[in-house]
Amino acid sequence: MSSDGILVRVSSNIIVDGGPAMTFWIAATNDPKAAEEVVRKKVSETCLVEATLMPVLPDTLRKLGLARGETWLL
Repeated sequence: MSSDGILVRVSSNIIVDGGPAMTFWIAATNDPKAAEEVVRKKVSETCLVEATLMPVLPDTLRKLGLARGETWLL
């Protein structure tokens, strides 16, 4: 399966329902390190940013209008 994007998980130090608050971002890159870096620029420095193993398909990126290196907060 071809992937041009990566799902990135962001956890904060805010506790919600007994655990850290989390958000998910789509990063339009196939490089996990680059995905983390581009999302890191958009969130607080205290957040934990982790690229997941969940790929994002090119069709999804196209529908969102994301160019390489851009992000989308889910």
